[in-house]
Amino acid sequence: MCIRDSLTFNVWHDVMMFGPFVLAQLIIALIAAHNAVQHRRLLAAKHQIDSYARQLEQANHRKDLFLIRGAHELRTPLTTILGEAQRIRRSQEKAERTGTPALLGKNQVEMIEARAQELRALLEVLIDLSRLRAEDAPLRPGPCDFGTLCREIVEKQRTVSGRLLTFTCPPDPIMLQADCARLSQVVINLVKSAIQYAQENTVIAVSIRVEPSEVVLQVHYDAPTLYQEHPGQLSPYTEAMFGEGWGLGLTLSQEIVERHGGHMEVEVSDSKGVTCSVRLPFQTG
Repeated sequence: MCIRDSLTFNVWHDVMMFGPFVLAQLIIALIAAHNAVQHRRLLAAKHQIDSYARQLEQANHRKDLFLIRGAHELRTPLTTILGEAQRIRRSQEKAERTGTPALLGKNQVEMIEARAQELRALLEVLIDLSRLRAEDAPLRPGPCDFGTLCREIVEKQRTVSGRLLTFTCPPDPIMLQADCARLSQVVINLVKSAIQYAQENTVIAVSIRVEPSEVVLQVHYDAPTLYQEHPGQLSPYTEAMFGEGWGLGLTLSQEIVERHGGHMEVEVSDSKGVTCSVRLPFQTG
């Protein structure tokens, strides 16, 4: 074999031996470059998403502050309306004693005052909800006997409403590290909602059960027919309660529960009625 043939053989031998390794390294380099480009794109997209998230959070914060200020502004004319309604009611009572004609009928005055009181209550809930969402009202956690809290609320609402409320709870104390005042709002809202929407002369069942990592509160009641003749079409009752969210009271309750690291849900069924469930962890945060 001549020198030229020997060199050619050696070159091809080297190519056959090292070529796959070189090709593999080239492919790896191309993949690494592609991944680097993709990584930069993903990083840029993440920065953009983070920027949008910050802008959305700021917009929500401004919205909550606007609602708080707007609700505070509405307090003034509402206070005037309530004051005038009470003044007219006193004048009416005086007119009844003296036998002189009254400006308005008794029912009209009572209706004005009642609606104004309802509006005031809604404004207070709106302010409270907005303050929570704006983180202007931090939770004040501490030892909270959840069983005792629920029992006292059920007993009070039973007395005030005259409705048949039952309460089931384990005998031992159920201690949570939570804001007791805020959880009281949740329980009161759930029980009052049940009293408002439950069928007359039916039982409203409030119960608590303890699971390994959480406590579960349930408020169950029978409601009027939930669905119309056509499947999927809610009755006027259900539209009023669930059609446009849960209402301010239940929305506030949901916010409080979630701030405690818990979860709240409402199950609606023609056969089983309405069940409001609240799950609260023993350790929050």
